[in-house]
Amino acid sequence: MIYGSENDSRRFDFRPGVNIITGESKRGKTSVIWIVDWCLGASKSQIPGQIADYAEWYLLHLTIGEQDVVLGRPSLRSKHKKTQMYFHVGRRLSLPQPKDLEPNEHVDVVKKALSDLLGLAFPDIKTHEADSPLASRPSVRDLTSFVFQPQNIVANKDVLLYRLDDSVQRKRVARIVPVALGVVDPSYYATRTELDGVEREIRTLEQKMERRARQEIEARIKALDFVEALKRHGVDTPNFSASASHDMLLGYLDSHTKQVELSRSSVRLLPDDEEERRLLVVSTQLREELSGLTRDLRRIKDLQAARSLYEDALTSQKSRVAAVDFFSVPVDGHSSCPVCGSETESAAQVAARYKEVAESLSEELSVAQAVSPALEAKSVEIRERLSEIRRELTRVEAKVLELRQQNDKARSLDRISMERFLLVGRIAEFVSEHGRMAEDALLKQLDEARQRGRELQERIDEYQAPLKQSAALSRINQYLNDYAQGLDLEWPPRLYFDPNSLTVFQINGNTPIPLEGMGSGANWVSCHVACLLGLHRFFTEASFSPVPSMLFVDQPSQVYFPSEEEAQRRGKSTDTERVRQIYRTLFRAVNNAEGKLQIIVLDHADFEDWPEFQGAVIRRFRDGQGLI
Repeated sequence: MIYGSENDSRRFDFRPGVNIITGESKRGKTSVIWIVDWCLGASKSQIPGQIADYAEWYLLHLTIGEQDVVLGRPSLRSKHKKTQMYFHVGRRLSLPQPKDLEPNEHVDVVKKALSDLLGLAFPDIKTHEADSPLASRPSVRDLTSFVFQPQNIVANKDVLLYRLDDSVQRKRVARIVPVALGVVDPSYYATRTELDGVEREIRTLEQKMERRARQEIEARIKALDFVEALKRHGVDTPNFSASASHDMLLGYLDSHTKQVELSRSSVRLLPDDEEERRLLVVSTQLREELSGLTRDLRRIKDLQAARSLYEDALTSQKSRVAAVDFFSVPVDGHSSCPVCGSETESAAQVAARYKEVAESLSEELSVAQAVSPALEAKSVEIRERLSEIRRELTRVEAKVLELRQQNDKARSLDRISMERFLLVGRIAEFVSEHGRMAEDALLKQLDEARQRGRELQERIDEYQAPLKQSAALSRINQYLNDYAQGLDLEWPPRLYFDPNSLTVFQINGNTPIPLEGMGSGANWVSCHVACLLGLHRFFTEASFSPVPSMLFVDQPSQVYFPSEEEAQRRGKSTDTERVRQIYRTLFRAVNNAEGKLQIIVLDHADFEDWPEFQGAVIRRFRDGQGLI
């Protein structure tokens, strides 16, 4: 239904079976597809300007199971926002009058509700691309690829399904083929979602382990350089091999730094140099404070690393437990064992227990996160004090050097001492920066995540989704070739639908030929029609499929009659018979579906001498008549 701006309206009632709107070009036939697509939540309107200028509201009345659904969406010229919709679900609904039309839902809410009504109550499909459109749950928008065959698609050699010219949408449709075929259910996707989360966690931990390994190699090389430097200053050091562990080297450097600091206090100047003695005492005190603060800073870093690992673990646990929020459908409060009949814990109780765990994890996570600011503040305070000490130490030692230049003996002794002090400072900073790494904790987390991944993969394998999909595709290909027998193909059909590339192949000998390589428009349109009819036959026969049982086909005769004038000029030609073959196949498909499939055809063709065709015509756009 289209409501115009001056209480004018256009109504189209589609019946079960084949519905044909025939007529001349530029009369609005194709716009029927764009109006239905707009009402199904399209993000962009493709309705032509002339029709958009006429319309105020577009309405679509659907029946899903035993429910009536009325979808209304304002024209772009309307005062309402394009993201607003009218949405109503109930039994025996009628279309509202223009005065009663007011938006009551956001388009995203409508798409989710409509998806749920179609049986798409799935959790989001998580991917490593957090903000990618691939991360959202299967939607009615994805299913439109199986519903519409617009004029630019129905004989297209490169694209078999609607919206597949969008690379992201192509990936989404390929991913939800098992959903469309009804071979997976919400519990499968809950498990799949949890596994995706665990796989992301594994990748993150593996990346951390790789970074840690690179850091250890670099730190080990630097530590060996420091050991050699200590040896040059007379420290008795063992001969470490190049394979010495990171922690062994750091432990050695840390302990020998303290020994060097103690030996530094034995350095004495001449007894009559009171100023140098006083400055040495100040320098010693500053270095002792520097050493103590450095150790404090190292402890804070260790605490921060431990807190980060703890917070990551809590976050991971929380994300896994959060899967209980995916399902909004109420469940029975009681459950019993199918073998002995004894009462068991119900799904509701399990969900409640998981929810309590999630809340507990959230509280622990809040506490862990609250510690971080205090640690960071203390770290900043220590770093500021370290900077002050280093500046003061630089000043004091510069003064000492200035004074010692007056005494050759003191200068010689001090040069060695100062080099050692500088070396000690560099070692202390190195040990602080590359403190013992929590490799064992990371490795434990990684092992646990891999074990969870293996357990979830085993649960997914139990669904046997690939086997079920293979059986479904076998039936679809059988139907596809059956319909192709009655169409205008250049060779005996040996066609199959590939769910990964989302196209059709013809087996020629042992060589698969893709749709784009099949040569002619007649072959392309025949493959499109046969494949869509084969898919919809499977959808209608399956015990469950969320795909709406309707198919819009726009201008299937275009490769034979590019225009209305051409169709009239050719009359009863060979091409006319080939167009009749298409319609015979469409009639046969709805008969096979036993009233479960609705096909809407928009075309130039009009066979006045064919009663079955004439009985399917619901509107003629000729002699000045059109959509508006």
